[in-house]
Amino acid sequence: MRFVYSWCVVALFAPQLEGRAQDAVPIHREPRHRLVLDSVRFRVLDVQIVPGDTTRFHIHDTAILYVDLAPSPVAIQILGGAWTGFTPPGSPGGRTGPVRIDSTYVLHPITHRVTNTGASTFRVLAIISSGPAPASGGDTTQTLPGTTELRSTWFRQARVQMEPGSTTEWRTSGTPVLIVQPALTGIEVELEGAARQRLESAGSWILVPARVRYRIANTGTASADALAIQIR
Repeated sequence: MRFVYSWCVVALFAPQLEGRAQDAVPIHREPRHRLVLDSVRFRVLDVQIVPGDTTRFHIHDTAILYVDLAPSPVAIQILGGAWTGFTPPGSPGGRTGPVRIDSTYVLHPITHRVTNTGASTFRVLAIISSGPAPASGGDTTQTLPGTTELRSTWFRQARVQMEPGSTTEWRTSGTPVLIVQPALTGIEVELEGAARQRLESAGSWILVPARVRYRIANTGTASADALAIQIR
C-alpha cells in the first residue's frame, strides 16, 4: 500500500514539476537559440525551431533585436500561464527580413517557451544586449548607410536597398555594426585594408568592429537589401 501511495503522490505532482522557474535557462543557453557570436556588449543567436518542436523555458531580461528570416506561426507560454498564438509580421512593401526591437524585457523580464505550430521552420536572427544601457545612448555621430528604420537606446537599424552593381560610400561607426543579408543575394562587405567578404546565404552576416571603415556592394544581378545594425 505504501508503494501505491508514493506512486500516486509522484503522479499527482509531476505536472507541477514541469517548467519550474529553476529549470529555465538564459536565452543564449537554450539549444534552439544557437549562440553564433558572444562579445562583451552583445550576443548573436541563430534561432531555428522546426515544425512541432518546443524550446525549453528561457529567460528574456535584456533588450533584443529580431530579424525575421523564415516566419512561421508559433505558440508562446509564459511560465505559469496559458499558451497564446503569435504570427510574426509580414514584410511591409515586399521587403525581406522585417526587423523588430523589444526593450520591454529590461524592465519586465519574462520566462517563456515557444512551440512552432506551423508547417515550416521558424527562423530569426536575434541580437541581444549583454551589457548595461549606454550612458549617453551610444554613438549617434555617424550615420548608417541606407534608411534608418528603427532606433532604441541599445540598437539602431537601417536598410540599404541596392541595385545590381551598386556600392555604398565608405562608412564608420564608433560602435560595432552588424551587416546582415536577409535573403540569398549578392551582398559583399569590404573592410578598409581587407578583401571583400561575400555573404553566402540568407541570414548570413559580418561584424564590422568599431571605428573601422566599411562599405557594402551588391554584386548580384537583382536588387537586394542589406541590413546595417549598430550596437549602441
